[in-house]
Amino acid sequence: MRPDFLVVNYPRGAAGKFLISLLIASDNAAHYDPSVIDTQSKIDYIRESFTYDFSSWLLKEPADKLAWNISFVSNFYPRGNNLSVTEFDELASEHCTTWYHESVKQRRKIVIPWHKDFLPAFLGRDVLSISLDKQSLGWFTRSVWAKHYGIVDGMIHVKGNDPSFYRADRTNHTAFNNPIYLDQSRFSFIKDNIYRSNETKFFSGKENLLSIGSKMVIELGDLLDINRLESKLDELYNMFGLMPIDQRVVREGFAHWRSLHEY
Repeated sequence: MRPDFLVVNYPRGAAGKFLISLLIASDNAAHYDPSVIDTQSKIDYIRESFTYDFSSWLLKEPADKLAWNISFVSNFYPRGNNLSVTEFDELASEHCTTWYHESVKQRRKIVIPWHKDFLPAFLGRDVLSISLDKQSLGWFTRSVWAKHYGIVDGMIHVKGNDPSFYRADRTNHTAFNNPIYLDQSRFSFIKDNIYRSNETKFFSGKENLLSIGSKMVIELGDLLDINRLESKLDELYNMFGLMPIDQRVVREGFAHWRSLHEY
């Protein structure tokens, strides 16, 4: 039996994990924490996953790798891009968690974060993408810098390449030997690697996302306003066959998460 994936494709820092925290709250989705069942525990999960301390943001946000252990595929680097459906399923059978296999058998939606301009066949066809609208680009730039980078001893700290910021097995990831520190000015780094990066350019075009197979595209701005968010969630439920979640989870979860981003 193949997994019923829902892929959320977005540039890192574009509120994807917040959206995912709402999607996995649906009763027919597989939550990243199987102990989270009722409305209050879903709200508490959001509050505990997103905190004011941006320096440790990556250590606390919802972790799909811990839930599923799909460590043989990277959602950002090339690892796993060339796997066939059969190869993926064989590796999943060997490496994935018990909760993953239970969720597959129960036909729960398994939500996968993704950050690429490429969608392999093993992920299926249910793909939701977040595009960067012009009005939200400044918010996005600040968000990426605050959560994914920093300054240590005058150098750019790339948290995503630092093993101390990764909560699952990192054996495959460290094989790439990606640099943890870069000797570059903050201004030029932000300009080259965030604001004008190839990733930002790709996700700024809705047509780009549709061309690789996205079934639905929403804007980052849709996630920054509660009224727009609620409207888009209704569309998402219908498009991807998710059961609507309690409005308390949406409204209280949004109020908490949005309060952390007053910049």
